[in-house]
Amino acid sequence: MGRAFVVVLCLVSSLLALGAPSSSPAQTLNLYYQEASKDGRVYVFNTAARYKTWQEGGEMGTALILVGRGANGETVVAENETAADLYFFKHDLPGYERPAPKPEKPFDERVFYKDGKTNFVMKAGTVQLSTHMQARYTYLDRLQNDRGSFRIRRMKSVVEGNTYGGTWRFKLQANWVGGNVVNSATVSASNDTTKPLSERVTLSTTATRGAILEDAELWFAKFPLATVWIGQGKAYFGRQELISDGKLHFVDRWVGNARFAPSRDQGIGLIGANGTKKYEYNLGLYNGNLINQTLNDNVEYMYVGRLVWTPFGEYKLEESAHDYPETPKLLLGAAGLNNTLTRGQTDTDIWRVGGELAFKWHGFNSSGEYYYEDAEISPRTTVARGYYVQAGWLFPNRKFELAGRYAHVDDELLMLTISDLNRNPLAELREYGACASWYFDKHTHKIQANWLRFEDTLADQHIDEYAMQLQLVF
Repeated sequence: MGRAFVVVLCLVSSLLALGAPSSSPAQTLNLYYQEASKDGRVYVFNTAARYKTWQEGGEMGTALILVGRGANGETVVAENETAADLYFFKHDLPGYERPAPKPEKPFDERVFYKDGKTNFVMKAGTVQLSTHMQARYTYLDRLQNDRGSFRIRRMKSVVEGNTYGGTWRFKLQANWVGGNVVNSATVSASNDTTKPLSERVTLSTTATRGAILEDAELWFAKFPLATVWIGQGKAYFGRQELISDGKLHFVDRWVGNARFAPSRDQGIGLIGANGTKKYEYNLGLYNGNLINQTLNDNVEYMYVGRLVWTPFGEYKLEESAHDYPETPKLLLGAAGLNNTLTRGQTDTDIWRVGGELAFKWHGFNSSGEYYYEDAEISPRTTVARGYYVQAGWLFPNRKFELAGRYAHVDDELLMLTISDLNRNPLAELREYGACASWYFDKHTHKIQANWLRFEDTLADQHIDEYAMQLQLVF
């Protein structure tokens, strides 16, 4: 009972203090309250410091304004919610009704599926999960051993996202069917000059087929003009190589892509784009000896630089024209590469340049690249050139598309130390192709049928490849 008496006594003391005249500050139990009238408004305070500031300069600062809520219909300007509560209590007015806080969305409403990706949005950041599978049937029509085959061309799982407000980004990608990664290669040649060159030279390779780690990337993306990249991923050289294999016109890249584009490597890079994304640059420093290697193969590095100009706005890394732009979109780009490859005791110094062009408008989409390479194998220098052009038309229903491609590669053989090969050191390959695609959901879910012809002009032979591929991203 004694404790209850003390509580009642404190409450009565507080009420008496609130009933004191407004000209005399009341402070009981460390609770400050002051009110004053000015220009038809009632100002109420909960701290002496704020009241003093208002008296000296007439500045209220941040305040709670309640129109028509005063005892005589005045506007009440309160220092904070506590001051407003004290005013209403003192004048026996209805209390201040605070707006009900919005309930937080339950976690399941922050998980959604879009464009083949399952997105988890959390306070700490976002995570996206996706897997894309390409199931294919291929029939090869050649001089001997015609053959049809079913295969899973690609099966890749990706975990990507960001944290700290997008300052840090990450990506992990595994290819479950592997990528036929070549670990070693040997060349042997016959001295029988009665046979054509293509029959005298034999290339033997050892490749890894099992599941492999393709990408392990980390970006510090706080500054759009200077984003730092580190890890394992695609070197910034070759536009079609940089485009995901799930966003191509054809089921595969052009025939010279593996010859000129270095693909994935381990290193560090600096990338950036201006606010309108009309300019983009990529710089990279890599080991230069492919993916998942524990050591650099020599004391040199691979240097890569790329500059892209898109005068009419952003041009995304994808083929086709699913955005169906109402105005023309153009991309012009140039890139350079320098690398030293070591095989055994032999170094090959490579200098390579490339040019990029892409254009689309409404359903029309086209692209092309050109490459030139000097490779120095002391005391000789070899030259390689290659290019492709392709174009497609996405019909107005945005479901059906037809595309065509032509490609050409001239490649001086790197094994020129074999004297009897000097007579005819140039290999020439041409590619012709056509593709029809039906898009269920843009590139996310689609089925493609394409025909490609590969002509080896040196051997006067060709191979026709017919392929049907279903792609699902989930």
